[in-house]
Amino acid sequence: MPRSRCTSCSASAAAMSELAGGQRRRPRRLAGAAYIGLDALLVALWRRRPGRVPWLNHVRMPAAFSGLLLVIWSPEILRKAQSFQHQTGRSTDPYLAHWLFVTAVLFGGSALLYLARVAKMRR
Repeated sequence: MPRSRCTSCSASAAAMSELAGGQRRRPRRLAGAAYIGLDALLVALWRRRPGRVPWLNHVRMPAAFSGLLLVIWSPEILRKAQSFQHQTGRSTDPYLAHWLFVTAVLFGGSALLYLARVAKMRR
């Protein structure tokens, strides 16, 4: 049976092979290892003090989303995207501050949700 030539498939395959290169793979491994280590530490702490309202996922979710944003935007956040600056004429300087702000909002929102759940349990 002849193979079909799908341009979007070949473009996706090209993009995946580019992403699998050494430069893009290293931050992902580091971020994955950091998340796994942090998660193991949180599980150990949670087993010691589980509490009436489970707090573990209130830390996991913002950490996962923040880590995902870091992995996706790591060249810009870490200011290693010279081609971005050259092609767009924009600076990569605000990316770190924006990522830190989004991370703070994620953790702050999660903390507020946790406090609301604790207050509801105490009633």
